[in-house]
Parts: sequence; C-alpha cells; structure tokens
Amino acid sequence: MIDDIKIIIDELESQYGEDFNWFIPQNLSVFEVELQREMTKEHPLKHLEMKALACNGRNDDVLFTDNEHFYIVHLTWAGENDSDKGRFPNFFTLERENLKKFLETNFLEN
Repeated sequence: MIDDIKIIIDELESQYGEDFNWFIPQNLSVFEVELQREMTKEHPLKHLEMKALACNGRNDDVLFTDNEHFYIVHLTWAGENDSDKGRFPNFFTLERENLKKFLETNFLEN
C-alpha cells in the first residue's frame, strides 16, 4: 500500500515540483502514536488498526489507512484527547480511486 502512495506522490511531485505539499516522512509511527493520543474511546476510528501513509507539509492533515479505507485526519498535536465525546480529531474517508484526485485538488486549493 505504501508503494502505491509513493507512486501517486512521485507522479504529483513530478507534475507540480518541490512545492507539492504531500510527502512520506521517514518516521510514520509518530503520526500513529499521536492519533491514538488524540482519540477518545468514543472516536469512530479508535478501534481500527490505523497506519499512517503520508502527511501534508502545509497543515496537520495525515493520510491513514486501515487496509480497507483511506482517511484524512487533521491532528491537533495537543498530545491528549479531546473530551468532546470523540469529536476530534476531525477526519473524512476517501476511496482508493479518489485518492490521487484528492491529493492534487488539496494541493491546488491551498
């Protein structure tokens, strides 16, 4: 799966140059640990085995997968969970066929 993401990001970097804002960091586990810190037990993603795949260099959005779906999660980097009944971190689900289009559109709109 990470190889597929790398191909997509490489294609978009070739098209848009160094300014393309999605990348694959060397230590993806940092994002996985932070996601677990930020989620309450009520959060819809809490019981999924989430793997970080890429992050956005312009904001705190991270691309995760549970090996079935893709999720864009906005991390707060608060180092703790929000007590607001699982409302944070914010996220939305992406289907595989929409992934490249989302990354490109997200780059162009920001």
